[in-house]
Amino acid sequence: DEGVVGKSVRRDLAKGKLTLPLIRRLASAEPADRGKLLTLIQQAGENGPGADAAVDQILADLRDAGAIETARSVAREWLDRALPELDALDDTPARSMLRFATEAVVERRF
Repeated sequence: DEGVVGKSVRRDLAKGKLTLPLIRRLASAEPADRGKLLTLIQQAGENGPGADAAVDQILADLRDAGAIETARSVAREWLDRALPELDALDDTPARSMLRFATEAVVERRF
């Protein structure tokens, strides 16, 4: 949801940007499902009459397959590795803002 994420997930798909959830889903999908997703990605990027429906189907597939939650788990693992390094820095407003921003990225909703 653009209002939650702060950017258009639809725009990313329309531009052919492969996000971590999409990469993970393509890697784990059965061949028939992978082919269907690749077709939908192509349709989403063509900005034709079926583009919005293709994006809706892609997002539904990512949610149903757990790809978004899997990507969130990967991001959380990286965050958990980074926070001790961040906490070793001097306690400044900049460090606090950086910590807030990194945690917000992991917790954002799609």
